[in-house]
Amino acid sequence: MTYSRAGTYVMDLLDNYGVGTAVFFYGICQIIGIFWIYGLQRFCFDLKFMLNQSVGLFWKVTWAFATPVALIVIFIYGNIEIGKAGSQKPGIPAWGTGIGWALAAIAMIQIPLWIGITIYRQKGDMKQRVINAFKPSPDWGPINPKIFQEWVTYRNENFRSVSIMGYINSAFTSDNDKTDNQTTVPT
Repeated sequence: MTYSRAGTYVMDLLDNYGVGTAVFFYGICQIIGIFWIYGLQRFCFDLKFMLNQSVGLFWKVTWAFATPVALIVIFIYGNIEIGKAGSQKPGIPAWGTGIGWALAAIAMIQIPLWIGITIYRQKGDMKQRVINAFKPSPDWGPINPKIFQEWVTYRNENFRSVSIMGYINSAFTSDNDKTDNQTTVPT
């Protein structure tokens, strides 16, 4: 398709809609997922464990606030400009622009679709399904068993935490909780 006479137009559609729009959307979702769902504090704790060095305030502010805002602004502005350019650019008919937006929609729908599927597969009522879908699994951490055990020990000794059951008050223990070997997750 890109070797035909319309190849440059096809490349424009793929570049502007299929790749450009989707990449910014994926970046926004990744930033939100890491720093707002997994948690900035957890992420910084993991970095401290791996690098043996704390993360500075500059990086925390950049990751949690400046980057998401910048990506969202660029995403919105870029899509407005693509819309303007698509209607003014000679050689690309309206149906071609429609195909471009369809490519972008197919690429971007993947994240909400799989979030919905993951929530649907959880057990419990809707609130519990959402909570469970966004909670790290008990075996989350380094894949190497030795490093995983060091990580769990380090985490339990050095980090204010909540249980995987999701209790906010660390002093609270349920009768159903494990007491000796309970895994905890940083908040």
